[in-house]
Amino acid sequence: MLALQEDKVLTTPRLALEPLLSSHAIVLFDTLQNPDIYKYIPGQQPVSVSALHLRYKQLETRKSPTGKELWLNWAVKLKNTEQYIGTVQSTIHEDSSAYIAYVFGIDFWKQGFAIEACKQLIDFLISDYGIVKIKADVHIGNFASQSLLKNLGFIKTGENIEACDFYYERDIQ
Repeated sequence: MLALQEDKVLTTPRLALEPLLSSHAIVLFDTLQNPDIYKYIPGQQPVSVSALHLRYKQLETRKSPTGKELWLNWAVKLKNTEQYIGTVQSTIHEDSSAYIAYVFGIDFWKQGFAIEACKQLIDFLISDYGIVKIKADVHIGNFASQSLLKNLGFIKTGENIEACDFYYERDIQ
């Protein structure tokens, strides 16, 4: 069974990544309302603060119901304004691999926030959890995310045209 490490706030020069709590629902709800965010990711925008609160409450345990995966999630906040701009996530598996994902409000796209947050997340996964392989799935039309992953050292390893997904991986040396 995977051991959950102590929750940490991760920081970069511009960002604070806070372990996600149900209380983040109220500060992230408006940021996550633009339907363009969901063009390339599963799901739809949250229907209410209450629904988002319940979702985040489920994630607070940091573990899957079986305990075989760790579900680590952070709310991403701008340090200079204290504004919450999105989330980053990782699912850690028993084989020392992890999936990462990220969602940012549309007003915060193309400003380097996603790559900055993901770099910090990856560094944390390697240093604190000994992750040896990181994976991500990206919609074939999401060119910005494909570019972000390539800039983070990921390579395309496969595709599922029916699901409209490309698969990316990064081995940690």
